[in-house]
Amino acid sequence: FENSVHKAPAKEDLTERVSSLRDSLRMCIFTWVSRGLFERHKLIFLAQLTFNLMKRGTIGNDDWNETQFQFLIRAPMRSSDPNPLTWLPQNAWASTAALAELEDFGKFTSDLVEAAPRFREWFNAIAPEDEKLPLDWAGLDRHPFQKMLVVRCLRPDRMASALTNFIRNTLPDGLSYIECDSTLNSLEILESCLADSTPTTPIYFILSPGANVVADLDKKAEENGLQKGVSYHNVSMGQGQDVVAMTCLETA
Repeated sequence: FENSVHKAPAKEDLTERVSSLRDSLRMCIFTWVSRGLFERHKLIFLAQLTFNLMKRGTIGNDDWNETQFQFLIRAPMRSSDPNPLTWLPQNAWASTAALAELEDFGKFTSDLVEAAPRFREWFNAIAPEDEKLPLDWAGLDRHPFQKMLVVRCLRPDRMASALTNFIRNTLPDGLSYIECDSTLNSLEILESCLADSTPTTPIYFILSPGANVVADLDKKAEENGLQKGVSYHNVSMGQGQDVVAMTCLETA
């Protein structure tokens, strides 16, 4: 909380000051949590935040539809008539058959067949999530959550991009959350973590195969005037190393 207060831009107006503190606190907490996640999990975490806020009615212009949300998460398939479109994968056809059972999507499969050339053009687009759908389905641009259902059925490989765009446009200041730390290199992130830490607030690194933070730590220690082996100790923990580590702590 104190860190977010220091980072929040100063405002003379009380209402603006409260809003500034709130935004700063949100971003501070999100940044700390995000740094503790693997890269592949960050979008999932941000999506969970966004959808929970939508459920509460805090954000979003449309009423929450739990049935459509469950479809987005599970992507069910239905056995139906044979797939008449040679360019459309069978799984995509089965998904659209399930989509047609939802309210507001009853005509989707028939329109898909009747306007097959136009839908095929959309299907083959490099970034179909950014393109208007054919026919009256172009109106789904005003309802981006429902448009994600179509992307989920026809081009599931583009869901990460579609979800990112949705969060960016739905979550207040969504771009800041989407791009959190994305413009920083490892040294800059470490510098920011050091600024947030204190002598009684240590920093923990969750390592994975191929990750090595020792070089960054050595460089930051040198930049802060610490001498390796004297005022800065690098101890690889293992059997018998606890004694070495405790000795270093006692002389720190």
